Amino acid sequence: MEGRIPTYAEEIPAAAVEFVADQVNVDRALSTKYAWTGRTIEYHRHQIRDKYGTHPATEDEEDQLADWLADQVCPVEVDRDELAQAVERRCRTLRVEPPSPGQIERVVASGVRRFEEAFTTSVMTRLWARASATGSRVECWAPKACCWP
Repeated sequence: MEGRIPTYAEEIPAAAVEFVADQVNVDRALSTKYAWTGRTIEYHRHQIRDKYGTHPATEDEEDQLADWLADQVCPVEVDRDELAQAVERRCRTLRVEPPSPGQIERVVASGVRRFEEAFTTSVMTRLWARASATGSRVECWAPKACCWP
């Protein structure tokens, strides 16, 4: 339902367990005996990913998602829940299994930070250029580590 493979059994709604058990004609109580670690589940995950043409998000892809968020979504959206949903939608579009909720929070935080840094740099650059062109003095309001000339 979420476009990713669950990490542990408790993530799967009881209705989903019942639905699948009915489809494959097995007792739903057997789901509690399924091993969530080891070669069998890794093989099953591989089969599912092959079937749907997806793969888990790599660190590189998470970094690209943060860049995409900063460039395309953060300029028009500030709500972190909406940003997280945008990341999940983007993953589906790219056929990438969405990261875990905690990883999505980190991608969102990284995207927001990148956007804010780029925005601040852009504003300060324009202010500095304008002040330099007019001979005005610019007071640096940033901490002592200010890197502006």
